[in-house]
Amino acid sequence: MKVRARYYARVKKKLILLSLLILCSVGFGIFHKFNKAKEFSLNQNSRNDFERYIDAGYFLQSASLSSLEETYLHPEKKLRILLVPGHTNDSPGAIYKDSKEVDFTFELTEQLYKSFLKEGWADVEIASLRNEDVNGFRSFFIEKGSDIEAFEKYQKGISEELRNRLLVEEMEEDNHVTAKRDIAELLYGINHYANKNDFDIVLHIHFNDYPRSDINEAGVFSGYALYVPDSIFSNSEVSLEIANSIAQELAVNYATSSHPLENKGVIESKELIAVGAHNTARTPAIVIEYAYIYEPFLHSVISRQEVFETMVDATIEGIRKSLE
Repeated sequence: MKVRARYYARVKKKLILLSLLILCSVGFGIFHKFNKAKEFSLNQNSRNDFERYIDAGYFLQSASLSSLEETYLHPEKKLRILLVPGHTNDSPGAIYKDSKEVDFTFELTEQLYKSFLKEGWADVEIASLRNEDVNGFRSFFIEKGSDIEAFEKYQKGISEELRNRLLVEEMEEDNHVTAKRDIAELLYGINHYANKNDFDIVLHIHFNDYPRSDINEAGVFSGYALYVPDSIFSNSEVSLEIANSIAQELAVNYATSSHPLENKGVIESKELIAVGAHNTARTPAIVIEYAYIYEPFLHSVISRQEVFETMVDATIEGIRKSLE
């Protein structure tokens, strides 16, 4: 009853303010937000190009926090969340002694999935080639291979065109190794799948690493970090809001990454495919690096189970609080 009352109160408030919001968006908001893009369109006489850029997701936000809030608060609707456990059997990710990142990501993803189902306010799917094809992602990835390739090529072409015209900045390096081609194809496929199936949030589950000459030796960095799309991308604003909320919940029990490129906790990225490199993700997307693979609490079954429970709780609570 409480959620229903809050929902209808929010709807009533929005109806009262509707005319003001329309006037603001027309009179000032749109002009301010798209001034640079419109100026380019008029000065260069390139309206057709501008329309292509809009179609490719630039200059507009593809999601809004208010729309997610309405879905969350609506008594008869559920948010659609896609969980992506990082890596595959052939590309297991970070390794420390006998532990592989891919095993940890699947273990944590399974716990997240079950907890979301218990919560009851979200429909959740897992996108992976490792498990059974329950939701059809594997079939989509195989059958739509040519579509995914064309989608990637088109978005990269638009991205390069915008950089050449100095409308977006060059990509910058972050604390991630460039994805191998098979993993890159998988990630672009996941973005395409999420776009086509109207998910509200995509969470990529990972554990961090730092180059080490000996996989049996622990590295020097520790802590969590969340990666979100750069502000030039269409899914950036909502991704950042949700990521900041998740980070605040994780901070109750864990420290942010001690790596100098990650110590802010939430980092914007232009080059991470998972969060939408080349504007390939319309859905809010977040990569969560929950800890470094060699941190001691991950290597006892009992302690890992307890840690994963707190990580799951922090993730779900962070999303919930961002929508309330």
